[in-house]
Amino acid sequence: MKKPNSKIVRLQELKAMLSSYRMMTVEEVEATGWGDLEVELEGEVWRLEQELHDEARLHPEAA
Repeated sequence: MKKPNSKIVRLQELKAMLSSYRMMTVEEVEATGWGDLEVELEGEVWRLEQELHDEARLHPEAA
């Protein structure tokens, strides 16, 4: 059995967190400070997507 790619798993986790964030009210976001965290999560999602894209391009047999 193939071991799951930790980057893909992390990317799925981050996207789930962002999905939950987007369902919050403005009041909930302001009360929890999620606005600042959202920026960091978006950055990490972008970085992981770029790394996975590069890996797929360099090693298409692994995809």
